[in-house]
Amino acid sequence: MTTGEMNVHSSTPARRKRGTAEALDRIGAVRFSGLYGLAIVVVIFWIALPNVHWFSTFNLQIILSEAALGGFFALAALVPLAAGMLDLQFANVGGFGLALMSYLAIHTTLPDAALIAIVVVCSALFGLVSGLFVSRLNLPSLLVTLGMSSLALAVTQYILNGQSLYPSSHFSHWFKTMTTGYVGPFPITFLILAGLGVLLHISMEHTPSGRRLLATGANPVAARLAGIKVGRIQVLSLTFASALGGFTGVLMAGVLATADDVTAPLYLLPAVAALFLGTTQVKFRLNVVGTFIAVMLLQTATHGFELAGSTSWVIYVFDGAILLVAVIVSRGRSTLHV
Repeated sequence: MTTGEMNVHSSTPARRKRGTAEALDRIGAVRFSGLYGLAIVVVIFWIALPNVHWFSTFNLQIILSEAALGGFFALAALVPLAAGMLDLQFANVGGFGLALMSYLAIHTTLPDAALIAIVVVCSALFGLVSGLFVSRLNLPSLLVTLGMSSLALAVTQYILNGQSLYPSSHFSHWFKTMTTGYVGPFPITFLILAGLGVLLHISMEHTPSGRRLLATGANPVAARLAGIKVGRIQVLSLTFASALGGFTGVLMAGVLATADDVTAPLYLLPAVAALFLGTTQVKFRLNVVGTFIAVMLLQTATHGFELAGSTSWVIYVFDGAILLVAVIVSRGRSTLHV
């Protein structure tokens, strides 16, 4: 066999491999794998649960209602992670917002709009303090937010005093409509989430502040040398996350009509899993659209497991497995630097 023939034969597998990769890229098999996964999940549970009307408006409303709260928490954690910080306090801050909103609704006569403002501002303080510790003292965000998460849980338990609160009868009509109403088949909470997602997407992808945020997360040292005020971005990112976490707690008060100290923390793992899974979608880095896809995939699967009568550990295994796979894939593509 001549040298030319050997080169032809050796290059054939390489060309075939490149052709396969190009074909997969054309159909978005990797960039939109979450959408394909979502379709597969729906088909699996549709076949496995023939008595469930998967494509009914009622079932869609349940999935979107549950996805709304998880989506808010995922967006809350998205901004700090884009700035290179892992925030572990947003879920417990959400629990604080849930408890404070419920307590104030029961024990005060302030209008709901004022209560929302109070809860959001108080919740933002957790992020502000964490941001100052991270930026001024150069402490790891994971440890700082973990400590503040414990503090938020402690304050939540102090507010609740070992009891569950039931604030629904104290809320105004407009607040109940905002948290439990629908516009056509869509829950209002999901529409609020979608609106916030659009604004956050525009901010991150098409504004100078968004580019500075992503540059900080990619390489804070280089960003600082380029004149970006890294410390300010860190503080604002964590403050925004806690404010949004508190607002999510406000919505939970209306949606769940009860306040306790265990519900909100359960959203931590699914939200983080959605974030890392979102980095494997669309842009192969943190992005709002990819996060939305991941939230819908995880929530649809969770809803299916619940309808199938699966115990809670099955859902935890699924969320944990998704998180591990997403971290491995995102690290392989060097999409994150935390």
